Amino acid sequence: MRVVAAIGLVMTAVLAGCGGGENDASGVADTRAAASAPVLAHVDGTDITAVDLELAVGRLLDGRSTNELDRSTREKVLRSLVRARVIANHQAARLGEADRAELERKVAAYREDLLMKRFLRDEVTAEPVTEEMMREYYDRHPERFGARTVRTYELLTTREEVLPASRDEVLDRLKTLGRTGDWAAAADSISVGGPALRYRQVALDDATVAPRLRKLLRSIEGDERSSITFIRGRPYIARVAAVENIPPQPLSEVRGQLRRALAPVRVKAALQEASAPLIEAADIEYAGEFSSLGDE
Repeated sequence: MRVVAAIGLVMTAVLAGCGGGENDASGVADTRAAASAPVLAHVDGTDITAVDLELAVGRLLDGRSTNELDRSTREKVLRSLVRARVIANHQAARLGEADRAELERKVAAYREDLLMKRFLRDEVTAEPVTEEMMREYYDRHPERFGARTVRTYELLTTREEVLPASRDEVLDRLKTLGRTGDWAAAADSISVGGPALRYRQVALDDATVAPRLRKLLRSIEGDERSSITFIRGRPYIARVAAVENIPPQPLSEVRGQLRRALAPVRVKAALQEASAPLIEAADIEYAGEFSSLGDE
């Protein structure tokens, strides 16, 4: 049974202090309700109440209520909570001062996170993402939706490493050939009775392009050709053969992606607006390396 299988996670989750995000924020029990809740177990001078049981079930079983579980299942959850409390009390007693301080910082951070989520839920209303916003973002960041420029390069090199005796001849041939229009035909012509040259076309994302060669290709601007560069004993000369501008995906196909990208922006704006009066009224003083923030 899936419910029973999930119960074994209760102890781990309680000890780890982890939860289910929004469910945690909405499920934080009211202090007065917790105080008046029936006590289900006493553990070393502390109480486990019906509220604790309800929170554990809701957190670990996707928001379900204890009313949906039979008595046997509720007993298993309660026993797991008791075990977790015993282990937590035992471990807390063994903590040194530094570990205790670290634990308190984590608890404080977790508490702030829950309260922040509750503030977002109760007091922040984000405006919906509009068609105009999506269009503006889409036009400003086409590269995020597939737009890119693909350059194909022509390369001339030798089929083998150049020996010192033939180095000058090879370089002269490459310089002459580099000024011609059809590198492929010229390479075939020169290779007859001369140094064996190799012509090829590559793109930057070609897996066969070595890092140093990729760096050479990136250095080429416009219609220029590169200088002759030796890589692993072979001379290379390159130029751009073609440029293809690939457009972004149609707006109609990326609306979901746009909404997901812009929704947090709207929430952030609404959060800043809702919290502005609180920030204005708070006593805030930055210190250390951030002391200058107070002057802004």
